[in-house]
Amino acid sequence: MSKNITLIVAGAIFIIVAILHLVRLVMKLRVTIGQTEVPMNMSIVGLIVGFILSAWMFMAALLK
Repeated sequence: MSKNITLIVAGAIFIIVAILHLVRLVMKLRVTIGQTEVPMNMSIVGLIVGFILSAWMFMAALLK
């Protein structure tokens, strides 16, 4: 049972991260780390990877 809870929590965290990347893309928010601006392409990658990892975690929780 605790393994399922862990997978669901991980899936929820990944979906939140993916949604934040989507918000950044829609609102065209600029992110700067130090003096370097993070390109929007990184949010596209983060969005795709976040949704894939979230789906993987939720599917793994359902199959256990």
